[in-house]
Amino acid sequence: MISSALVSSLTIILNRAAASSLFYVLHPVIPFKGCIDPSEPFQCPQSQQCIALQFICDGHPGDCPDNLDENEETCIAAKRPAKENIEKFLHAAYTFLFGEKLSRSIDENKIYWFDTLASAFSVSKNIHSFAEKTFMSSGDLTHFRNIFQLIHDGRLEDIPLFA
Repeated sequence: MISSALVSSLTIILNRAAASSLFYVLHPVIPFKGCIDPSEPFQCPQSQQCIALQFICDGHPGDCPDNLDENEETCIAAKRPAKENIEKFLHAAYTFLFGEKLSRSIDENKIYWFDTLASAFSVSKNIHSFAEKTFMSSGDLTHFRNIFQLIHDGRLEDIPLFA
């Protein structure tokens, strides 16, 4: 079962999100206007500039403002499924990934939670990095890692509905 400390920590994080630098990285101040040209479908982080996919993490800075196309988190996200697909996975799996208490909290504000969790998941290089971004306790990290190990091993029957 997920600890109440994690739920409290995540609630505090969400309440302070507007003031946090992580929030601004995951939720750019500049609203998304969309990249119209199909040859340049990638919108540079925190910008309205669009670039071709081959310029993401190509080792040549300068394609995006502040070289954010070469940023480690951008490079990780470029190799991951689309954020929308991560949100769909989290929506389908959150009750056993995060346990009953956090699942209830997620139920109260699904749009914000799934967006925030999917954003953190898409740029984290591993589960430990995701846990740091979401301020998971060591016990919650162990639970989260165990759930993913069960999924990896194909032992879905061993995953409780509310862990």
